[in-house]
Amino acid sequence: MALQMSLTLENGINLSDAYIRIAKMVFEYSDVYSVNVILNVYKNYTAYSAGMPEITQLVHKCSGSAFTTYFSQAYLNTLNKNHINSAYEWLLSLEPYFDAEEV
Repeated sequence: MALQMSLTLENGINLSDAYIRIAKMVFEYSDVYSVNVILNVYKNYTAYSAGMPEITQLVHKCSGSAFTTYFSQAYLNTLNKNHINSAYEWLLSLEPYFDAEEV
């Protein structure tokens, strides 16, 4: 599971076919439940499958009502839900990933 899309990095470099995979998820269960979703960004699928290193990492934090919506136990208990596919579903709800294709 991954996302593919055109992505412009902060330094202005445009990746016309970026391949984005979740590298790690760090959950925090303190006063406010949250998860940091750490993404590896590759030039494209070919670079990823050839074992090339990621170009950069992006981090997105999910907390509050979004955490309850996508990562609560009640939500995860629904058919075919787990932390990974819930994280991709949440990412697709974020503005930078509206045009991403899940692959």
